[in-house]
Amino acid sequence: KNGIKKLATSYLKLKKELEQAKLEIASKKDNSRLRKVLMIAKELKGQLNEVRDGSILAEQELAFVRKENIEKDKELEKASKSLALYKDNAKKIIERRESLGEEFSKDMSDEQILNDKEFEVAQLKAENAKLRESQKLETASDSVGDAPEKSNEYYKDIQNRINAQAFKHN
Repeated sequence: KNGIKKLATSYLKLKKELEQAKLEIASKKDNSRLRKVLMIAKELKGQLNEVRDGSILAEQELAFVRKENIEKDKELEKASKSLALYKDNAKKIIERRESLGEEFSKDMSDEQILNDKEFEVAQLKAENAKLRESQKLETASDSVGDAPEKSNEYYKDIQNRINAQAFKHN
């Protein structure tokens, strides 16, 4: 910025000198001197514009770097929180995941595992599934043929008893 101020100050000085030179030249009608001064003024104006453009670019780059820095700080803060969570609760997370089993813990984040309500719901779902698995009902196809086979005599004996009871008055 000091360089810009110096260039601006020197530009203003040259501008005043140019005006004075114009007055002198007008009185002397010396065109060669005026041309030199005008060329110098144009050169200085071009240099001043270059410096001004350079400072604008530098400010834009600085703003971009600051924005990136803010984003990186946010990422770092998030990572630090996550690391602190794991340091404090690593054993608890592992124990809870093992108690639920892979089927019920695979879709849960560590934050959900640590949340008592969500963990309790998952635990109840796992328990319910285990109970359903252990209490499968016997189907008809499983029980067919389990009864011991009875002989024809057994059935004839029952038939005779029924007939005797039914026809004893005759």
